[in-house]
Amino acid sequence: MASQLLNRLLGSPATASPPGCELNVITDDLVLGIAVSSTFLAAYSLFAPIGLLLQIVVSCLVLVVTFPSLVRLFTTTWNLAERSLRILIVTGLPWPILWALYRSAGPVGVYDTGTYHLQAVRWTKEYGSVPGLANLFGQLGFNSHWHVLWAFFDHGAFDGGRSFHVAGLVPFAVLLGLALESCARLAKGDRSLGTWLPLVGCPALTYYYKEFLASLGTDMPAATFVLYALVRAVQASEQIRALRNDRLPMRPDGVLVRVAAASSLACTVKLSAVPALALPFVLYGGRSVYRARCIACALVLSVLLPHFLRNVVLTGHLLYPAPSVSLSLFDWAVPVDDVAIMKQHIKEFAIVRTFDCDISKMQVEELMLAWLRSWSGASKVQALALWLFVLSPITFVLFAIGGSRCFVPVVRQVRLFFIVTIGLMFCLSVAPEPRFLGVWALPLLAFVTASVVDAWSSLWSISRERGWTALFVAAFMLLPGHESRHEIKAIFGRLIGARLSMRPVATAGNQNRAERSVHGQAGTERVSRGLYDVLVERMFLVSPPPIAELRTESSTHGVRVFTPALSNRIWYAPLPACQRIHPFLQLRGVDLHSGFRVTEPSGWKCLDPEHQHRSASYSHW
Repeated sequence: MASQLLNRLLGSPATASPPGCELNVITDDLVLGIAVSSTFLAAYSLFAPIGLLLQIVVSCLVLVVTFPSLVRLFTTTWNLAERSLRILIVTGLPWPILWALYRSAGPVGVYDTGTYHLQAVRWTKEYGSVPGLANLFGQLGFNSHWHVLWAFFDHGAFDGGRSFHVAGLVPFAVLLGLALESCARLAKGDRSLGTWLPLVGCPALTYYYKEFLASLGTDMPAATFVLYALVRAVQASEQIRALRNDRLPMRPDGVLVRVAAASSLACTVKLSAVPALALPFVLYGGRSVYRARCIACALVLSVLLPHFLRNVVLTGHLLYPAPSVSLSLFDWAVPVDDVAIMKQHIKEFAIVRTFDCDISKMQVEELMLAWLRSWSGASKVQALALWLFVLSPITFVLFAIGGSRCFVPVVRQVRLFFIVTIGLMFCLSVAPEPRFLGVWALPLLAFVTASVVDAWSSLWSISRERGWTALFVAAFMLLPGHESRHEIKAIFGRLIGARLSMRPVATAGNQNRAERSVHGQAGTERVSRGLYDVLVERMFLVSPPPIAELRTESSTHGVRVFTPALSNRIWYAPLPACQRIHPFLQLRGVDLHSGFRVTEPSGWKCLDPEHQHRSASYSHW
């Protein structure tokens, strides 16, 4: 629906579509639909909760409007596809889908799976946006369009509130669509950088974020939308060069607007993707795209405006937690000291327990090495990644010039490369954890590697495109399953034969994965059950922990902070019992919907006798 409206605004493209465009439509519509849906839901949540009635009405409307067009699209694609592409879809497509379903149905793979955002999702469904909600509990102030979107898709009335478990399948579907359309382009003889980039980037993102398919975390979707915007920008720059060589009139055919939609969506999902906003504005120039630029700017503002409005309503600040840009113009605004404490708490949370290091104290080079260790323990992989990082500018420029086949510098592609590099530097300066670097580091590695492959393919003509397509399908199947080969053997036993109860199969590989450490009420515990059992038994507890169950963490200010092992129990408590209870908290009105504010200390008594309100130099969590 959004794609049809966009085509009417921009008009029909003046030139023929590039190879593989039949599959491009599916991926473009998916990303554009996510952007429009999340923006609408974020704006709607400012006035009312995202309830069951809205879910039913919108779902029926989208199904009625889009289902016939989707059927026609798939039918047309299948009829126009060559025999090799049909074989690829039938034989290669089911395996990544089955693997993704299996991973999303597995037990807890890592601690940070985004489940601490469940409380914010539930609050959005039941109460909507409440002024000063971050005063009630700091985690409720985090504002991501990804969580608002999953407040809509979380049909708790039907499945007990477990729909979040398949949130990671949406970015995986985008990656799979990019990979399939690149296979189609490769099968038709297109060996450009825009073809190689998804073939390298999609398996890399899938492999690195394989543990986050069953997750509400924002890292994988942000990296996916950044990669999508980068791929479309590269393909648009190549199309511009081809049109100029053929002396044809230039028209942007909606690519600029779609790149703008994906870039702004990535920013609303994760703030570290802010440099991606520059991607759509380095593609075209001149008056011929004035209309498209205006539509792109309007789209970016439309996507970003509900995001910042929800920030203001929930926290009273434009950016949270960012005490340096806090204005505190509203009576429900979170005190600046508490904003600084929340920022400090996030840094303390980013302690890489695997390597026993404090990220908040690390230099840039130490942070990069920690990220490389988190990528893989193999020395060859580390050496390759380090080589790409150190030599990426020189390597990219040389191979971009050589890969142009006429030794003409690809100016726009160089601009795109430096935007991705700036994004990585920005993430290094503000992100407290190496995992956050994947949003920019993985697209950068894919960009450099694809440039090398592009230059190599220009020197040696590839005459067996079908073999390359089959090789990519094999790589897409084997790379994610490198560490889960024993689990993939049991995939049919899990998905077929009434094994969908989220209980892991008793195989050697699956048992090793199920026995990974999961942080819970007693510090660390061996878990041999599924994710749902863990959530129900351990993450929805509200009883206080025993005094003996305390763990310690190092503070960046040199003090020892004693934190209860079940301090995160309030993230999952029944609403509205998720209160942190600020010592000077009160309602702004007579009911819960009026919101919360912090008043002067006089006349107020802290409801938590063990709570101590400290300055920003300490942590009271």
